[in-house]
Amino acid sequence: MATVRLFFIAKGSIKLTRIEFTSGVIRRCSNGRSRESSERGEFSFRWTRGVIALSVLLLRTALSHRDNSCEATIQGEAGSLAAALDRALCAEPVWIREVFGANTRGDPLSRKIFRRSNPGRRCGGPVTISLNGWFGARDVRILLDGAEVSCAGLLKDMIGELETCDA
Repeated sequence: MATVRLFFIAKGSIKLTRIEFTSGVIRRCSNGRSRESSERGEFSFRWTRGVIALSVLLLRTALSHRDNSCEATIQGEAGSLAAALDRALCAEPVWIREVFGANTRGDPLSRKIFRRSNPGRRCGGPVTISLNGWFGARDVRILLDGAEVSCAGLLKDMIGELETCDA
């Protein structure tokens, strides 16, 4: 089984600052990029619609463990967060590889982690993305300003804010 921990800060608006992914002996840690840190070459992902979409999907997954009415998926047409994450998973940018790693052949583990219906929106209509059983809702940990979030209401608020924010 794998685990993922998302570290958010709430200074004005919620931002993802760090992702820790662990699977067996693989432990990956990626940090959000700020102007100051990128000049030092420390951080690996920018706050883009793809990162926001990944955050929403993992927040919804964590919420589904606490609230059965929440589906652990994101879905949408062109221009949606789901489409942004789908594009990132198709393009396999550096940040996806840095967050989730690769197998011994160099294939990104993200191919195994996510389940997509209508990938690349090849058939028109919406794309739906969920996790593919590598880890469940209990294996997704959310931290806000250093404290673990277990309250379903706070997770819903975070999702709502991220779904309406700009990258």
